[in-house]
Amino acid sequence: MPIKFNSLLNQVGIADNQVILVRHKDLRAEKSRSPFEMWRSNMPDFEEYQREQSLANRPKFERAPIWASFVGTPRGETVFVGLYNSTGRGGSEERDIYDLSRNAALDEFA
Repeated sequence: MPIKFNSLLNQVGIADNQVILVRHKDLRAEKSRSPFEMWRSNMPDFEEYQREQSLANRPKFERAPIWASFVGTPRGETVFVGLYNSTGRGGSEERDIYDLSRNAALDEFA
């Protein structure tokens, strides 16, 4: 039987309406600087990368306080990399910078 992501959230006491799904993939990035490679080899860089989002995405990121982060692999697959609590937003005229902290509730599945 397949594992359903909403079921995992419910098992750890997180309502699915409190979570947005975020998939990071940047085809323009150098191979060593792709979200997937940063997640695998340099977690601080990955977490800094995901904090910065375009203004056009603001409505999505404001819908829920928890981000379920995924990255696209070089083979086109999608990998869950963790949950993050979003507690605020700053930025500039061009980009939003979100205050994120790791939520360890589903770390065993990352």
